[in-house]
Amino acid sequence: MQDGKAVGTVYIGIASPEGARAWGPFMFPGSRERVREATVVEALARLREALLAEGGARA
Repeated sequence: MQDGKAVGTVYIGIASPEGARAWGPFMFPGSRERVREATVVEALARLREALLAEGGARA
């Protein structure tokens, strides 16, 4: 535990002119490097979803 949260606990947020969105908590197991890698993969997936949703709303 660190600051009352399990090690590997991650929150992801995205902000744009359209608004802000947050997801989590995610609980990624493993080493610091594995947690970082899993976080990047999840953040990019969420960013892709957000960009597609915004692009679809403008079309």
